[in-house]
Amino acid sequence: ISATVNNAFNTSMEVGVQVLSMSPNGPRIHCRAYFTFVSLDHHGVKCKVPKVIPETESERDNFILAKERRQLRFKKKEMIETLLSQVLSEGGEKGEDEIRGRAMTDNPEVVRAHPIKSQ
Repeated sequence: ISATVNNAFNTSMEVGVQVLSMSPNGPRIHCRAYFTFVSLDHHGVKCKVPKVIPETESERDNFILAKERRQLRFKKKEMIETLLSQVLSEGGEKGEDEIRGRAMTDNPEVVRAHPIKSQ
């Protein structure tokens, strides 16, 4: 397992994780995931995290992509909240979870995870 902090924002950071195995041809990536962590102090209150300073080209790419993923998450959240508000204001009978699920599948920005096939 390999992990890197791709970018740090005000009180959160994105960590990229890869699961690797060694084969005769070199390392093989089995899966990748991105996690967002929020920094909390000992009282459970959000607190600032140190900034990430990318040094290599790969780190710079991950830094930029992490920022773009964050912007997409905020945009997706805003779209879901707007849809939810519209449906509820129309007196819709659908549950909040169903509405959120519909928003996720209707959103072309959503990328679904696919398992990596063994070679």
